[in-house]
Amino acid sequence: MTLTSSIQTYSGTTHRQSAVVFTRKGFTISAVASIVGCSISTVSRSRQRMADTGNVVDLPRSGRPAIYSETLKLKLIGFYCQTQPFPNSGRWTLRWASIHLTKHPECINASPSKSTIHRVLKDNNLKPHQSRYFLHITDPNFFPKMEHLIKLYLNPPKNLFFFDECPGIQILKQLLPDLQTDNEKKRIEEFEYIRNGTTNVFAFFNYANGNVYDRMSG
Repeated sequence: MTLTSSIQTYSGTTHRQSAVVFTRKGFTISAVASIVGCSISTVSRSRQRMADTGNVVDLPRSGRPAIYSETLKLKLIGFYCQTQPFPNSGRWTLRWASIHLTKHPECINASPSKSTIHRVLKDNNLKPHQSRYFLHITDPNFFPKMEHLIKLYLNPPKNLFFFDECPGIQILKQLLPDLQTDNEKKRIEEFEYIRNGTTNVFAFFNYANGNVYDRMSG
């Protein structure tokens, strides 16, 4: 399952669970629909499904099996967003990417059509053609790194830590506190400040228990 579809499934399930909780608290169906942000029929079905099955998750649906697996879709997204048609320049178009993958299916072990590429990008709300960077960074080892990280998440070792840093944070002190106007309630900020140097923040995340350890240095 893609990240976007996972979020949508989780969000939908959470809304249905919330709807059931509110109806059990005595709220009307129309009020619950307004609070949760879904339709009245969704609230009714969720309440009935909870009463019948004890759960509100989506039921299995019939239909033709998917041609492209979720893993292959992720590889397609990685190819389209993390590679370039020319060394360090250019950007794929849907038609160009489809032609290239037809001639070189070994890139992702498939040769999807233009419409398939468009559908996968749209399902994940990705529009790379609408963004431009002064320096577009691509990683030729993106796929090996991606597979390595996915394996770490799926089969984490006993001691798995993630590290990140935020260096060069300016320590600023405002000369005057912010003011707020009486009529429009707008905040007015003083533009002058005193610079008290910089600091660096280092953080370690323990995947096993969710603890975050931080250190600061001047």
